[in-house]
Amino acid sequence: MSHSAYRYTLELITDGGQILERVVADIDWDSAIESTRFTGIRRGKLPPVMTTGRSIVQPVWHPKYKPPYLSGFRMTVFGDDSDEASAEIPSSYIEELARRASARLVERGVLKADSWFHYLVSAVPDATALEAKPVEALPFSVEEVPQPLPLHAGCLRDLLGNGVRFGAMTAGDMPVFIPQGVLNEASELTRQAGANETGGILIGHLLRGPGSPEIFAEITAQIPAKHTRAGLTQLTFTADTWAAVQEAITLRGQDEIHLGWWHSHSYLKELCRDCEKRTDGTCTANASFMSVEDVALHRTCFPRAFSLALVISDSPCSGLGWELFGWRYGMVVPRGFHITEALRFASTSVPALSA
Repeated sequence: MSHSAYRYTLELITDGGQILERVVADIDWDSAIESTRFTGIRRGKLPPVMTTGRSIVQPVWHPKYKPPYLSGFRMTVFGDDSDEASAEIPSSYIEELARRASARLVERGVLKADSWFHYLVSAVPDATALEAKPVEALPFSVEEVPQPLPLHAGCLRDLLGNGVRFGAMTAGDMPVFIPQGVLNEASELTRQAGANETGGILIGHLLRGPGSPEIFAEITAQIPAKHTRAGLTQLTFTADTWAAVQEAITLRGQDEIHLGWWHSHSYLKELCRDCEKRTDGTCTANASFMSVEDVALHRTCFPRAFSLALVISDSPCSGLGWELFGWRYGMVVPRGFHITEALRFASTSVPALSA
């Protein structure tokens, strides 16, 4: 349960400084709590158990605009004893709330579509949050069952020594290792699907080495997603999809868990069919991004702080590329990873497929 003694407000502002709207920011803290707790475990400040527990949110005041405006939030989560871990969550955590508010302004004609705007977050003490509220007695009780992280023994140094860096690395991110063979399989399935989306589930292990609290993820395989509904810009997992994935994990018998998912963006094969830039060779368009729908699926189906999303973009102009996304400060962002079983002299900017 998250507690805050403040009420937060979102201000939408034009480039000229005019305040377009003030709206109460009803913030969902679940992802920030999950991220802070997992980071605390990786730093050895909390035991390796994922539980909602108790948490407190406080404003971090803006260095330029001063109170009541803030630049972010201080999230503190607590363990069973006196253990605690804290993280500073940037104000961009509620960017989606700002986008929704701007969409309502566009509908009302106050803001033009595709126009730029700024937003500020303010916080004022909430007297009602400080008041003790009576709790109605229920005929039953609910008790949370702590979920210990399924950690396996591993050697981070060995994996780093056998891996090739791919993408921009950010300090503080959980190390991730993906075999070249898994990338090749997903890339081949992407090409077989043509312009339509396809995808699968990334499985593997969470590892921890001796003498260090750091946790790292090793992908061991990808399981193609069967029984899906696919289109140019849509991939829908069904109940049969998840059942087939679980059956495959059980048959493998390697105690693997869901570490994330992958899906393709190949719609440019269709959209760029008659593109003039493609004809003269000047087009560099690619689709290495997570759409709003992709993020929503990730937030719903892969909410764990260690969950990953691999996007494979296949464009007739820029070719085939990989982009990995993961959770950082409770937000889904691009991140780097290490490719294992890769040839040292192979380029890491253009994926190579096996014959």
